[in-house]
Amino acid sequence: MGGTLRQIIREMIEMGEGRRTRRRRVLITEVPAEALEEVLRDGLLSAKRLLSHPELLKIIRPDPKERRRWIAGTRKDVRSGELFVRGPNAYIHPPPKGLRLSPQHPSRRRKLARVEIDLDALLRAEPKTRILGLELVPFPVSEETWERMSGREREEMKRDLGDSRMRIISLEELDELVGRSPEDLWSHYDEGSPLYAGDVPHVAILTPDGRIGPEHLRAV
Repeated sequence: MGGTLRQIIREMIEMGEGRRTRRRRVLITEVPAEALEEVLRDGLLSAKRLLSHPELLKIIRPDPKERRRWIAGTRKDVRSGELFVRGPNAYIHPPPKGLRLSPQHPSRRRKLARVEIDLDALLRAEPKTRILGLELVPFPVSEETWERMSGREREEMKRDLGDSRMRIISLEELDELVGRSPEDLWSHYDEGSPLYAGDVPHVAILTPDGRIGPEHLRAV
């Protein structure tokens, strides 16, 4: 009896130490500096929700031609049931200092503001929130090779990849990614990509309503 009690107490202490040493789940996203005031007031929106906010969309995507292209692509993704348009995206770690970013990276094309997301607080407030892992492993071929591939070859590669690049991940999987260094996480960054994190693991935060409230956000 005494031995069992001592074992239980020891396990409780170890569990407490594990909770103390786990990193806080705080992620970073970037928004156009012109939109920072609106984001801190109204919250971060998914691409799907952003479709219903034309004035904010004009601030985020001021070029009319590019905005029309984005709207058409996002509506297509919504119709096809893509999960990544249902929640704001976030870095697991932002680009490490000294990393050479693509000339087409959004930060090279306009001024961005960083916003901290208190994911732990969000999960307490919205426990049905899910985390969609994106680009969890590097794409196996270059964009040029992909463009040269036939439709059949592309479909075969998609089947081979399965959900290895994009899937709902557990909090334990997220913690493992958070625990990696920025340099490690960005080691396969595609320097020719126009995306925020081309070939870099990042996430979409799928809240029930596609929004992260301002109470969980902080400008950094």
